[in-house]
Amino acid sequence: MEIVSQRLAYRGVRIRKHSESWFGRLLARIAYWLFKADYPSPTDQYGWVICQTIGSTIWVPVNWDVFDPALKFELLLHEEAHTFQFERCGLGSMTFGILIMGFAYICLLPTVWTLRSRFEREAYYQSMRARFLMGLGVSEGFFRHMVKVFTGPGYVWMWPFPKKVDKWFLRKAIQANKEATIP
Repeated sequence: MEIVSQRLAYRGVRIRKHSESWFGRLLARIAYWLFKADYPSPTDQYGWVICQTIGSTIWVPVNWDVFDPALKFELLLHEEAHTFQFERCGLGSMTFGILIMGFAYICLLPTVWTLRSRFEREAYYQSMRARFLMGLGVSEGFFRHMVKVFTGPGYVWMWPFPKKVDKWFLRKAIQANKEATIP
């Protein structure tokens, strides 16, 4: 986990708690509104795990300091994928990347072909990879939760075909396991 934090700091990525600014609190409220069916309330300091990335800032929950290191590692790898996406979409410019990624997220088309879907699939692949690197694997509960998130209201029915999501997650879990296995 420390290696990921150092790599983020080297790249100029900041990690901030939602509670540190009005913007962070606004993001937390929006996330709660979108994900309330999938996650506990942001006032439940022991269950709120939603992080968000805007440009070079990763916004984390108020109780980030007491998170299990394994969960922090998984979440940071996921959010790091988003920081790379901001850079890539902005052709190296975070500001331009914010505009492009913002547009991709505003276009909440419930289809697998949107940029938003691609961004989240790349990031969740990193989550699975992190779990395999730590020797945790991808449990049935994790797998079911991800299918629910991708096909439910939290991501505005981003990928409305549960069987296709099942197949994608299974294929990517096998790939992540192979990458994490040291020969």
